[in-house]
Amino acid sequence: MGGGVPNITQDHWRFYDDDNTDEDATTARGTGEDVTHEILLSERDTSIHLRVVYSNDGAMSGNDAYTIQADVDGGGFATVTTTSTNVRQIAGQPADGNATSQRLSAGTGSFTGGEYDDVDSVIDTNLAAGNYTEAVWSIQFRSADLSGGETVTLKIQYAGADANAFNVTIVCTIEAAAAPPFLPFYPKIRNILKRM
Repeated sequence: MGGGVPNITQDHWRFYDDDNTDEDATTARGTGEDVTHEILLSERDTSIHLRVVYSNDGAMSGNDAYTIQADVDGGGFATVTTTSTNVRQIAGQPADGNATSQRLSAGTGSFTGGEYDDVDSVIDTNLAAGNYTEAVWSIQFRSADLSGGETVTLKIQYAGADANAFNVTIVCTIEAAAAPPFLPFYPKIRNILKRM
């Protein structure tokens, strides 16, 4: 279709466990749709699926590359790849390029089957004008870079630029690390008790 441009809107999102096929994967700890999700410290360095609904509200098919970027504590967005820091692409299941089904709330227009990616962060779904799709990225939050307590924001990009609109913001928090015990004071307490 000519005479216009794609207009990509980020509509809905949710995390899923990397535990089954596209249709049967379980929601990560039952967290709801479009709700801030907490990544436990024990869940770092394991694969988790980010499922995103986006629509093409424009007047032309959007058939360029869709990717995701991550920001930690407002430090700036960087594209998620197999070598990126903080958040990294990681192999999972099902196979890269596998088709996705509709599991989240609808976007604009009719549903188009999307794509699963665990290799290069690139989704190549040809999304016709007036339709929406669901894309799934297999990612991990890295313990080498995220010690606990950080806030991570993710977003989709189309053809190397931000989506035209964001109806929702993808936000997750990393569980805060427990404060260390006050070990240096224990000997002093024992000495005090001995003198009592």
